[in-house]
Amino acid sequence: MPTFGSTGSILDCDDAFKDDWTPDDLPERKDELTEIHHTLEPASRGFTPNNMFVYGPAGQGKTVATQLKLQELSQFLENSEEQLSTYYVNCADLSSSYQVAGEVLKEISPDFDSRPRGHGLSNIFDWMFDRIEKIGGTVVIVLDEIDVIGNDDKVLYKLSRAKSNGEIENTRLSIVGISNNFDFYSDLTARVKDQLCEEEIRFAPYNANQLQNILERRAESGLQDGVLEGGVIQLCAAHAAKKDGSARQAINLLYKAAKIAHNGQDDTVTTDHVDQAQKKLNRDMLLEGLKDLTVQEYTTVLAVASLEARGDTPARTKTVYSEYKSICQTTGIDISTMRSIRDHLQALKLYRFLEGEKKTGGANGGERWLFELGVDLENMLAIEADDRFGEILDTIEMRKKANA
Repeated sequence: MPTFGSTGSILDCDDAFKDDWTPDDLPERKDELTEIHHTLEPASRGFTPNNMFVYGPAGQGKTVATQLKLQELSQFLENSEEQLSTYYVNCADLSSSYQVAGEVLKEISPDFDSRPRGHGLSNIFDWMFDRIEKIGGTVVIVLDEIDVIGNDDKVLYKLSRAKSNGEIENTRLSIVGISNNFDFYSDLTARVKDQLCEEEIRFAPYNANQLQNILERRAESGLQDGVLEGGVIQLCAAHAAKKDGSARQAINLLYKAAKIAHNGQDDTVTTDHVDQAQKKLNRDMLLEGLKDLTVQEYTTVLAVASLEARGDTPARTKTVYSEYKSICQTTGIDISTMRSIRDHLQALKLYRFLEGEKKTGGANGGERWLFELGVDLENMLAIEADDRFGEILDTIEMRKKANA
């Protein structure tokens, strides 16, 4: 049993690997920072900054870049007569314009300790604009992960057109929308696109070299000197680059590898530690994802897993459906229609549990989809599941060994 103070000497500052750690600079995002700077620059002269829409995959520095430039602008205006107020709203757990408007009101108003409930949306907008007008000067509201509201973009319309619609008179209001999903932009109504997206700033995925540079700086801040063996940074960067180029994933992988070495009282972090950390992260991500699946979705995944264990993937929808029905008959689960399973397959592809490829032509012409697992079969079989699926999982395990 370990005691406090008896662990290894790998980690120096754990906080350097946490999501809320803000670096002093983002040298890999000079172009994007410049674009954000030019968008906010009018505020430094007492004018209204344009609204902007910042988008790109998760873990690309969108939020940090926006925060850095807003901090820089705030510091510049400290000794001037211009007033700047910035408010940050994370919309990740919100799902409607009503909830986002309520969260904005909570952030900007001292009269609300929590998001208001039970009031009409028009009342919330009235209170929100009254408060914005009282704040005065330049007000920048950052709506992070705003894509969660889907097609319900009324709050974006009201905020982005507040001045032109006469909701506010003297305050200079600017809206920054940050999204991990550019498809969200295409679903916005034309009237919102014209106002919110006065400036569009795209954050492309980091490449492996950029991720290595980011990891080297984090390692310098968070690890003891000389504890990284050669190849560790490169391997962590390569894993992240193969997926979405997410700096967050790369940093988390390096931290997990360092924790394994630290807790094991090893002298250095090796590529073996990285491999162990990657396997654990894969299992954890898979477990969390599986928890969110419906019984029908999970059964559909098992059908593809069963076919994969036999070496019969990529498989057509019809083949998957046949295997799915067999599993349902064994487990006593109600059998859904092929159309429903077709929808589940597409959803599971979106969730990345499956990989799918559309084929055209062939003897009968038309389109057909081929599916295979998008996750490691071994990891999936290692995760404890509902008792109803025990026999099926054992069968898949035996098929896998027989075809090894």
